[in-house]
Amino acid sequence: MNNKIKYLIDYYDLNQSSIPSTLVDESGIIIRSNENFVKKYSDLTGKNFFSLFEINTDKISREKYFQEIYQSKPNECIFRFVKVNLTDEKVGFLIEVFNLISADKNIFTDRLIKKILDESDLTEFSLSVLSEISSAIQSEKSFLVVFENSQVYDVFSNQSEQINLKEIKKIISSNSLPLIKWFSVNRNIYLSENDIKSIGYQINQLLEADFVFIFPSFAKNKLSALTFFIKNTKFLSNSEIEFIEAFSNLLVIGIELITIKKKQKSIEALLSNSQKLETVGKLASGLAHDFNNLLASIFGSINLLKTKLKDNTNALKLIDNIENCSLRARDLTKGILSYGKPTQQRKEIVFLENVLNELSKVINETFPKCINISFSIGDSLYKILGNSTEIYQILLNLCVNAREAITGEGIISIKAENIIVDDSNIFLVPFLNKGYYVKISVTDNGSGIEEENLSKIFEPYFSTKQKDTGSGLGLYVTSQLVKAMNGYIDVESKVNEGTSFRIYFPAVTLNEQKVLSTKEKIIMLADDEEMLNDLLGDLLESNGFYVLKVNNTKEVFRILNEEVKVDLLIIDYNLPEITGLECVGKLREMGFNMPVILVSGNTNFNRDEFSKARISQTVQKPYEFDTILQTIKTLIPS
Repeated sequence: MNNKIKYLIDYYDLNQSSIPSTLVDESGIIIRSNENFVKKYSDLTGKNFFSLFEINTDKISREKYFQEIYQSKPNECIFRFVKVNLTDEKVGFLIEVFNLISADKNIFTDRLIKKILDESDLTEFSLSVLSEISSAIQSEKSFLVVFENSQVYDVFSNQSEQINLKEIKKIISSNSLPLIKWFSVNRNIYLSENDIKSIGYQINQLLEADFVFIFPSFAKNKLSALTFFIKNTKFLSNSEIEFIEAFSNLLVIGIELITIKKKQKSIEALLSNSQKLETVGKLASGLAHDFNNLLASIFGSINLLKTKLKDNTNALKLIDNIENCSLRARDLTKGILSYGKPTQQRKEIVFLENVLNELSKVINETFPKCINISFSIGDSLYKILGNSTEIYQILLNLCVNAREAITGEGIISIKAENIIVDDSNIFLVPFLNKGYYVKISVTDNGSGIEEENLSKIFEPYFSTKQKDTGSGLGLYVTSQLVKAMNGYIDVESKVNEGTSFRIYFPAVTLNEQKVLSTKEKIIMLADDEEMLNDLLGDLLESNGFYVLKVNNTKEVFRILNEEVKVDLLIIDYNLPEITGLECVGKLREMGFNMPVILVSGNTNFNRDEFSKARISQTVQKPYEFDTILQTIKTLIPS
């Protein structure tokens, strides 16, 4: 054997392949075999391969570079022939022997379907099926990439000790678009070679693999998963391809079913929580009416005491303290009522200076002393329309988030200022309409937020905190509360430099209300709580109104039918016999057109019924006297 022939034979280092392989000349004489071939068939060097395996030489083409031949003896196999040059004049064949795995496909499919039905964990399912398919096609390494909304959701491999899954996820995430585009057009196997032109080149480099086969799985016309198989050979047999295609199709079914199972469990948990909330909500509603009546009586007594003791400074301080505690109790009641059912919060004119001053006291007393808190409140802040309790909740939540972002010493700055958006500066805040706003900023110099998370922080259940320390609802609730007040919130952050949240609340212009003449104005009060009737009656009479007090709907009809004209009816929703709303509806049918204020401790009403009964205004119990007095003055013309 001359040196050139020896060199070419050595060049085909068959032991690099895990597939049983042998090198033969054109006539079929075996020149050399790898260890797997010898282990399976013994050392057949020098013997004729074609004769031993009863291969019809007429089937072998000397022109084709690559061909496959099926043979039933000595067992069901596929022989893959790759034409090679032994010398400049002579050719030979590199023959690889594959077990025919089509016969095992049904068994594998049955096992895979069972796993699909039994498994509810995506990780366990992925690892188990990868293990089986890798064994079946003799893949050296394999991993699975699952997509969700065209983004990499996770990467799984049963050989994680050999594969850097974190780095693979990073590479595929940064190259997902070309991968998705290629597979959406071709929808078949992609062979990624260790060539810079391959879209999987970085994977080849990371795994030090010459050949990586990538198989797509589609669900509802969207890429659901990619499976990567690393092999030492550049070719796959037809049976391997059929096997993997069956695997890919069943894989996507498994992913979809497991996802549905997870969503089902989530919905069941939400339903269970909803039922609990509904139960608590019903219990709260049952207590709220009486509790609100008590609070209303307290507010009425406070206003009367302020009038009678207006010269006693010490007494007024105590009364103010009682009033502040009562306001807190009122807000707590609203919170209980909103637990388990949606409630529409009453909007009011909010003086932000008061809210910010209260916030300052709380966080200065409760935040760590190593954090420097600074407040900058502009002069004469615009009034806004909203709910003071919700605004306090918004700002406190942002301050708590700022505190949690700071490790050790740090600074939190809260700044409030008036701004005017017009043609000269609207390009700086294109998300706002022209007009007057109050801008509140909460800024810290903490850890900051990664850029990829900035667009997600206001989504429900998204959180960068550990699962046992954060629910992912804080900023979502904050954004929804701001939105409910027609405001806007945005965020700017840099990692290791800090974060700044900015809230823009639209200002309201308070028109001076004309002083209305209350002389000879008659107001009817209809409430079955005599104490409330008496208190509100005394307060209205002290402001110059003439008051008629009744405690049931029969008295309402009787007095009005006696042609006593009233300028306003204040009626409680919960009256005996028929509700206040039904009473007003009957009065409208009878031709009575006076303005009506409907009072109730509940807010969950059908607004269409209100419109049909022509309810002028609703006031929630426990009401503040100033609020109801202002409402009365608005409804009764001077």
